[in-house]
Amino acid sequence: MALKTKIVRSFHHWISVHKLLISIMFLSTIVGATEIDTTKIETKVSDKVYVNESMNDTLPIVVNKTIKGKVTYYGKLYHNRLTSSGERHNAYGYVAAHKTLPFGTMVKVTLGTKSIVVKINDRGPFGKGIILDLSYQAAKELNLLGKGISMALIEILPNIIKK
Repeated sequence: MALKTKIVRSFHHWISVHKLLISIMFLSTIVGATEIDTTKIETKVSDKVYVNESMNDTLPIVVNKTIKGKVTYYGKLYHNRLTSSGERHNAYGYVAAHKTLPFGTMVKVTLGTKSIVVKINDRGPFGKGIILDLSYQAAKELNLLGKGISMALIEILPNIIKK
């Protein structure tokens, strides 16, 4: 019985989502909404232009900004799985997941006296209060493996500047 209930609930959820999408499409045709080119968006902050290739990314990015927050790491279980960016996760590389930074953004992570640079290639972490998920190798370099979670400084590096 429980499986049947789950199937019925998921079907009703699917129907509700479709009704919402149809309503939005109908209203946009009535209002005469104009189409926006979302393939490339540029934002100018002072004299520097920051370019993101997709609307999924947050604008603008403040380069050299330092954020203090909790970091954790992926286990080896996620090695070679697809990430949100479409790349395969490399547990032995220097990569990380962040909720809003654009894919390809390089960040410097400092934990105590040790620092490493990682590339954002996935979305997450989804744990409350955690701002960065590091690869297994990055966590090992920072001596995070025994702790599991720790406070760190994260500095956004200026690799995303196109102009």
